[in-house]
Amino acid sequence: MSDDIEGAAKRTNKAKAREDRKAARQSRPVSGRAMLPTISIAVSSIGFFLNALGPLVVMLARDLGRDEADLAILGSAYGASLLFTGTLGAYLLRDSVVWVLRIAPFFGLAGLGTLVASNTFLLVLAGGISTAFASALMALAPPAALTGTRAGRDLSMANAAASSASILATIVFGLLDGTGVSGRFALLLLILPYIMTLRTAWTLPAVSFMGFLQGRSREVGVGTDVGTDVTPSSRGVPDDRQDQNARGSHEESHDEDTHRSQMEIPLMDHLRPKKVPIHTGYLLAGSMRVFLAVGSEFGFYVWGVARLVQTHASPALASILATGFALGMALGRVTGGLFVERKYAMQGYSLVALAGVALSVVANTHTLVALGFFLSGLGISCMYTLGIGGLRAVPGLHSNHAASLTIVMGGLGCLVAPVALSALGSVLPLQLAFGILIPIMVVLFFLPFPRVASHEFARP
Repeated sequence: MSDDIEGAAKRTNKAKAREDRKAARQSRPVSGRAMLPTISIAVSSIGFFLNALGPLVVMLARDLGRDEADLAILGSAYGASLLFTGTLGAYLLRDSVVWVLRIAPFFGLAGLGTLVASNTFLLVLAGGISTAFASALMALAPPAALTGTRAGRDLSMANAAASSASILATIVFGLLDGTGVSGRFALLLLILPYIMTLRTAWTLPAVSFMGFLQGRSREVGVGTDVGTDVTPSSRGVPDDRQDQNARGSHEESHDEDTHRSQMEIPLMDHLRPKKVPIHTGYLLAGSMRVFLAVGSEFGFYVWGVARLVQTHASPALASILATGFALGMALGRVTGGLFVERKYAMQGYSLVALAGVALSVVANTHTLVALGFFLSGLGISCMYTLGIGGLRAVPGLHSNHAASLTIVMGGLGCLVAPVALSALGSVLPLQLAFGILIPIMVVLFFLPFPRVASHEFARP
């Protein structure tokens, strides 16, 4: 009898040890740096899908025998999905961004199946909306997860992956459609990043799915319960930050603090006291920064080809030259790590974008307009990254709420900017309608970034 009791006790202890090891794995913090490969793969699928929307609408209208206006909902599906996921962002991110990356690819794969294989109008629309929703879910990951001392550079590299994939989309769609096969089958290339995102996301520690649904926080990765005291380790920041934080942060002078970069302050949001009133002015400025930056980007994507056609370029040539904007975006994001953490980064990017927009408006040859597009893309490339930083820096704003607000304002920019340009283009030549981007760049130049007293943050 004693042997049976002893054996049962051993089995119980072993089972408890297994549970403890499992809990330890789940509670292990995930640094933003560790999540960068997974997030880069995920956002590359976003870049590919978004740049594919233009030719996709044209090809689907031809294949289904429908008018292009009937498929206009696909163009706005991503923006609407951003509004939806951004509204739910604080809920989705309260434990970890990992489950968002695990769930999103399933929507993408389901959408691809109907979008590519079906010739039924409603099924094609459903597939496009499902794929757009997957992209919007994955868009939550970069602003929520990429924190720490390298956040600016990591965000730039992740966005560079998206820009590179967007260039690939234009090339692949054109080449495939030219062979007689519908270009929409090029979307099947998205299967690869979706599967890779699934594979890598499932290797990252996270709470159980039921724990995720119930909001059971175990300090995994990025997410924590809103309003809780967030430590460096629970935010995925290496523990050596704690030693650095302890080294006399309150002894820093105000002069030293004013030299912080526009990306450096947001990286310290985990050290903000729990009860700090939200600074309304900085909140509005940060929200407007994201809205205008994303809106400007989508204005070029949606109406860039039409602007080039005005210069008497053929539609085929205009489509090729319009990739100059995407090339500028890609180059700006690849090199962004060198500049986004500098003090006046936003002002520098705004000036480059202003020069590009002005050239795009005043030029009358497609070569000069394409050059203007390239400069515009170079200037706009890191504005979203800096916009994320500006919202993270708002005193009193929880980082999960900042990520959600970033997505909501980005969704509004996606929806409003193309419509606004279209409305202006109906009463003005499109060449002059593009001029609305000039004052937008001026506003982006002057929008203030939070400048926080040294006692509220510890330098990293």
